[in-house]
Amino acid sequence: MNLTSSIQLDWSITDKGRKPDTIELFVKPAYSGEYTIISGSNWNVTMSGSINSNYGKVKLNISSSTTSQSLQSDLLPIFNNKFFGIEVSRQTGSNSDVTMSLFLRQADKERSIYEFTGSLELTASNWESGSNIRIGGYYTGSIDEFRLWSTPLNKDRFFEHVSFPEMINGNDIYASTDDLYFRLDFEYPKNLNETYGTASLINVDTNIYYPTIQLNPSSSLQLTRNILEETGSINFDAIKSENAFTIYSASTFGFSSETSYPYNFETIDRTVVLEIPDMGSGRYSTNKVRFESQKDYKGNDVSGGVDLSVKHRATKKAFDQAPTDSNRVGLFFSPTKELNIDIAKSLGGLNLDNYIGDPSDRYRDSYRNLDNLRNYYFKRFDGRDIYAYINLIKLYEKSMFEDIKKMLPARVKATTGILIEPHILERSKIAQKEAKAEDYQKETIISYGDTTITKAESIQKEAIVDANLSDNIGGENNQYEVTIYTASVEKTTGENYQYETTYDYFDNTKTSAENLQYEVSIDAGLDLPTIVTEINLGIETYGQSAYETIGFGIYAQSGSAIRTYFDANRNVVKERIRVQLVTEEKERIVTKFAVTASATGLGDPRGGYISDIQTYTETKLNIQPFTGSNGLPTTPPSVGGNIVAVKPVSGYLPTHYRNTTDLTRGLQNSFFRGSKNTAATTLDGTSPIETFVSNPNTLTVNRTGRNTSEPILEVE
Repeated sequence: MNLTSSIQLDWSITDKGRKPDTIELFVKPAYSGEYTIISGSNWNVTMSGSINSNYGKVKLNISSSTTSQSLQSDLLPIFNNKFFGIEVSRQTGSNSDVTMSLFLRQADKERSIYEFTGSLELTASNWESGSNIRIGGYYTGSIDEFRLWSTPLNKDRFFEHVSFPEMINGNDIYASTDDLYFRLDFEYPKNLNETYGTASLINVDTNIYYPTIQLNPSSSLQLTRNILEETGSINFDAIKSENAFTIYSASTFGFSSETSYPYNFETIDRTVVLEIPDMGSGRYSTNKVRFESQKDYKGNDVSGGVDLSVKHRATKKAFDQAPTDSNRVGLFFSPTKELNIDIAKSLGGLNLDNYIGDPSDRYRDSYRNLDNLRNYYFKRFDGRDIYAYINLIKLYEKSMFEDIKKMLPARVKATTGILIEPHILERSKIAQKEAKAEDYQKETIISYGDTTITKAESIQKEAIVDANLSDNIGGENNQYEVTIYTASVEKTTGENYQYETTYDYFDNTKTSAENLQYEVSIDAGLDLPTIVTEINLGIETYGQSAYETIGFGIYAQSGSAIRTYFDANRNVVKERIRVQLVTEEKERIVTKFAVTASATGLGDPRGGYISDIQTYTETKLNIQPFTGSNGLPTTPPSVGGNIVAVKPVSGYLPTHYRNTTDLTRGLQNSFFRGSKNTAATTLDGTSPIETFVSNPNTLTVNRTGRNTSEPILEVE
């Protein structure tokens, strides 16, 4: 556009009963200066900036018969020869108060270069005045994606549009149809000079469709946008819309006559970011190349190098949870890809889990909410013809795919051709079968006066219930309570797991029993030289104390040993230690039945419970450094106080794996013995490693029946 060209369209009432609430467009000024971007009867949007400067401001001006108000942006680099988005929206409050909002944003993919958000409370509004609005008129630069929305467009949606200008999603999933009132996409280059006969731009919002027209009794024509654009003058009577208030076109004025492609248009090369709908457990695309970084066990980056070790791993494993790499590559023509992109542009990043999670769909063969959403979207694609797409692809020679394969790495397994796959809104479902049962219980009256022999049958049948066909399989276990009268039996006997006794039916004593079982976990971390635990089952059983170990790897002579273990950094540590078995006398409080029969001295539950002190001994494995901090040998514990015995360890402990293991020799070799391959273990009885010295001359295969010590190849 230049200072004399403009685009004009009607400023009329929408299906919401008012003028549009939002104007959205993208602009790229040719150079810095003073411009009027868009204007109405009593309002306009302008931009201003110093000559030869990248920085400028965007301003919204609105006036009435009594006052004039304006909203101005910050000083921004709007003259950097890149498109940026502008949104002007009106929000009407409950008290009929009006707030005008101005949103600006320029982005590089998802990253904002700059953005501005401002609002203005109007004392009087002439927003709806006038019958038309004009784009340009005093503006030099480019215009892209002009839209009118019948409702205020959310700022977050506008920011998404700046990252991908072709997105038409609104405040909800139906907004692209219900709220988008007018749209110019500028995707059909043509001469916009009015004398050329094509001074009109078609509204391309989602409510517009092109019906089939009858040319003559024997033929018909499916209209398309291309056909109407190519006619020179557009027949707007052939365009239909789902919205009765639709404006079908905009008029152009003052454009120069351009006779060569792309006429009054320009080609835009930009990188965009599109938010794909959340597809649940599936993913729209995956990364074929993965970059991994590694750190050592202390968390330090190893990009500058790391010291390797023959004894343990030097770095932590990276991306252990990453999927298995694949060398398969697909090269396809697919109509589904374009369809998925259009779905994402129309619906945004909606979550499909909300459309496939209804429990009432369990026994159906489809998801009703997803079906409704799919039917809503495809109302605009009634004329889809997949076979026309396939016929178009036939024009490409198969040699094209062969040439592409030649440029792929040798290990790649490539699949080529036409790919027909489900789109985002298509989700197959298998209906679950609901389990059903019938009650064959019948009721009848039998008179005792009848002399007829009464018979009854209980026919038992066996059936198999497939758990895959039913979610809720239930069962009942009917427990009943009964009273035993003393007149019918003399004695009632009961049995528990420990004792057998006889109960007198005159006794009313309550009998109870307890089964105390506890669960314990043992931490066997490699950074600890021993495993330390204490198990208390609460039933007279005690295990290892806080200083006792399983003794794995300890062999002592007269109380001295060499201990080997891994420290917290996985380094192998060897140290000389002193080890003794220390027996200590301890006391604990136990609970038992009170003695009620002094003659027998036995406890009885009827007497209740009492606490008693019990004495027991506990043996610990005491480990000390061989020498103290003063360099002198350490002194072992001595008998005295609670310690009743101290014995230096000689040989292996009873808990050593030599005395407890039941591993086979093969498992021992796998874990700690290691394995050796010698002439006694090879299949041919020769050394596992053979070396040959030969002169690099002619090599010939040796004769059949050679000795096993002779080489296969001989040098002539």
